[in-house]
Amino acid sequence: MRTSPLRLTVANLPPEYDVVTVTDVELVDLDGDRRLDVAVAWFATDLQNGAVGRRFLTIFANVGNGFARAADLDLFVYDAGVPARSIFHNGTGEVAVGNFDGDGDFDLAVAAFYGDELWFIENLGGFQFAPRLAFPFGFNSTGNFITPPRALAADFDGDGRDDLVYIVDPVLQVDGDFLHFWKTTGDMSAMFRVAWGSPAESLIAGWTRALTIGDFDGDRRPDLAFTGTRSSAEERDPVLALWRGLAPAPGHFQAREWRLTILCSDVLALPGPPAAAPDLVLADQHGMRMQIWSPIGLSADYALSAELNGYAGLAVNRGMAVAAADMDGDGRTDLVTKQKLGGPFDPNQIEITLRTSAAPGWTRVQPTPVDTSGFRNITNNQILRPRNLALGDLLGNTLPEIVAGFAGNPIEDKVGQRSGWTLEIAIWENGCRGDVNRDGATTRHDLAAVLTRLGDSDALPNFDRDLDVTKDGYILLDDLRIVHADIGCQCISCAGLAPADTDCNGRVEFTDVEAFHVALLGPAAYAVRYPSCDWLNADCNGDGTVDFDDIEPFVALLAALAGD
Repeated sequence: MRTSPLRLTVANLPPEYDVVTVTDVELVDLDGDRRLDVAVAWFATDLQNGAVGRRFLTIFANVGNGFARAADLDLFVYDAGVPARSIFHNGTGEVAVGNFDGDGDFDLAVAAFYGDELWFIENLGGFQFAPRLAFPFGFNSTGNFITPPRALAADFDGDGRDDLVYIVDPVLQVDGDFLHFWKTTGDMSAMFRVAWGSPAESLIAGWTRALTIGDFDGDRRPDLAFTGTRSSAEERDPVLALWRGLAPAPGHFQAREWRLTILCSDVLALPGPPAAAPDLVLADQHGMRMQIWSPIGLSADYALSAELNGYAGLAVNRGMAVAAADMDGDGRTDLVTKQKLGGPFDPNQIEITLRTSAAPGWTRVQPTPVDTSGFRNITNNQILRPRNLALGDLLGNTLPEIVAGFAGNPIEDKVGQRSGWTLEIAIWENGCRGDVNRDGATTRHDLAAVLTRLGDSDALPNFDRDLDVTKDGYILLDDLRIVHADIGCQCISCAGLAPADTDCNGRVEFTDVEAFHVALLGPAAYAVRYPSCDWLNADCNGDGTVDFDDIEPFVALLAALAGD
């Protein structure tokens, strides 16, 4: 992992705002170019002037060599007569990703931060979107009853369209339902709520906390697991519930429930082998430990199999979010956790736990390679909101990046007064962007590999997608520049050589021509003229020596990089 993150500025805001935060981040290919884009839900509130509140869904397009702001969807509709009925009065909440209308691309749904309304965001293509407002109870109230800690999408009824599911407010299950489901039989303007549930008597009485989706019984259909407690007055007697096998006509799931020994801040279905049911990962409410529950065959029965301890514990009564991906490329799914609270002096808000073959099967990476210093979360972070953690391969090198949202950072003037806010998301890159030969470091060998295939396109049968760093279907100068700029990344056994910078001034320019000529005379002559440089800087074809075979790649590098 790169210790320091790439920062994407979501908003620069004036000092009048009191609460500024990202509430969720999601990674999804919105334009079908096989690159993951970034969707960010965020809000800013001025407690003295509600009319200037900002509630947005901001989309960053992944353009291969970076991210470009593609859309800003304003989700705030202020009601001057009854401010409490303003749409997204309290801010944004969770974002769900799904193909709701069955047209083959991904749409979005955005839930409120304490508010009984939803925005369904239809994807029209080309980063054009149509927001459509919906109310769970058919009307807009001042109650602000619902604030989903988790919103997800899957095709539960098998009609070819994804359905939205979210877990209802942890205190006020207004209509007695733990989960709300939405679907459409046509386009997204016709999304409606359906009363799916379980007729079985439930142990859960209140304080629902977390939700996940997985195939828990091996029937290749999505099921649900969520957590709650038996007591509706306070959080006592925690319970894990599993709903499976929706029968669409009556709208009923089959239910199983287990007593827990921890209150859960998050639950996650952890994919396993193709024929096996997923494990369940449960994070506690203090951000200190996790439990692994493993399936017993395909009977939809589960039992506690491991307990992991020692996490940062920065978020008492708030806990931590959990996400899963193969972080180290060994073919096993690993875990990434993010504390729900943490300040700018806490470098360990995000931690990685690797799946291993040794008991108990998991190893927490210590110290964490992800430095979160300088980032903070809002302190009024009720239960699991904001969640704002996502994993996905943004660079196209098969390894997932860590993407996280945080609260805004106040900007102070010379006398220590707040003069504004900067709201950012952070992206920790996994591996080297320019490591096209996948040996763990970006070196001159990667540069030489790109040079030899410069001009290729994916129309060719032997097109090497690894060399296409920008993933645009072509191997061009942009790819060459990225690799060159990344030279030395995670290079432990080499000197971080920068091929073609033969006079070692940090730039590739025409003054390197003379130094390259000297390098052709041999290492001894080069050392006399350039004693602080490495002779192999002139090894532009990566074959371990400097000779006439390096002339053509040197000229190509000079033409591509001079002036950069």
